[in-house]
Amino acid sequence: MPEPAPTRPPPSSLATASLVLGVLSIVLIASPLALFRSRGAGLLLGTLTEVLFLVAPLLATLAIICGHLARRRAESAPRSAVVLQGARAGQIMGIIGIVVWTAFVFFLVIPALAAVREEARRINCGSNLKAIGCVCLMYADDYRGAFPPDFRVLVELKYCDAFKVYACPSAKRQPATTLAEFVSRGQGDYAYFGTGLNRETVKSPERTVLMADKAGNHDGHWNVVFVDDHVAGVRAKRGTGFEAAARQNGWIIPGTAP
Repeated sequence: MPEPAPTRPPPSSLATASLVLGVLSIVLIASPLALFRSRGAGLLLGTLTEVLFLVAPLLATLAIICGHLARRRAESAPRSAVVLQGARAGQIMGIIGIVVWTAFVFFLVIPALAAVREEARRINCGSNLKAIGCVCLMYADDYRGAFPPDFRVLVELKYCDAFKVYACPSAKRQPATTLAEFVSRGQGDYAYFGTGLNRETVKSPERTVLMADKAGNHDGHWNVVFVDDHVAGVRAKRGTGFEAAARQNGWIIPGTAP
């Protein structure tokens, strides 16, 4: 006795499933936009919305597959115009859902990656400043507490002659390759405040600035080295000058009015 042929869902059911899945995928993709605009959702609602947003492309893919199957089966079925229209609509909605989801993720991921890269550059920048600060302290140990007059002396006396250490990773230029180029370009990307300063006479080394980022290295962020060689990073409003940021944090900039 021959086995009965497996039953397959009718094309109308597949078309309906395709249409429902397509609409649902678009709704789930649009939900994060409404959540971001409200800014009042709780943690649970935010997490649920993120999960549903991740499920949306799967539903859109299923909508396309169901629509494709429905159209194939409806081609040989009588009075299939409505089924074909429903299947076609479900496929279109599924495709739109995937395109919108991809674009949405793209515009979310690109800024996030840029922020991660900039954070890594800020950390590298702080490491550069820490290294230069250590070298300045070595110089001060050799010259009775006096800090070097500028970075050029550190290069000439071989305390630190690696030009890339004086270059901020976020700066829009390559490090210098010669001493003449280093001097002509302002001796690197960091502002130095140790000229004429003696470590032995500084009353508040933990608040006295030795060097810092030049304006424009990191928009809205400053890396700072103090006389006691600790490094701090501070965020400020965009366009805020370093002297204003120093006053807000109670820092002392040598050579400037308190």
